[in-house]
Amino acid sequence: EDLDVMGSEDQDDCPPDEILNTSREFWAHRAEVLHQLFPEFNPLEMTLFTASGWNTEKNRNKSSFHAVWPQLVVTKERA
Repeated sequence: EDLDVMGSEDQDDCPPDEILNTSREFWAHRAEVLHQLFPEFNPLEMTLFTASGWNTEKNRNKSSFHAVWPQLVVTKERA
């Protein structure tokens, strides 16, 4: 799952990494929601990949978060 956080239009500012990088509450809540959909997995595992920098298309800073939940497979029936 991918989440993008747009930051400032000032190229000298830092990208908004800290918004989700340090938010244990956000990721814990996300895991709770997914656990309701997939109760058979306890605990849920997540690997988080991040990237940040200047987005030339939007002319602003951007932080991207790619969460991989390796246990979760969405089937045609579940979708």
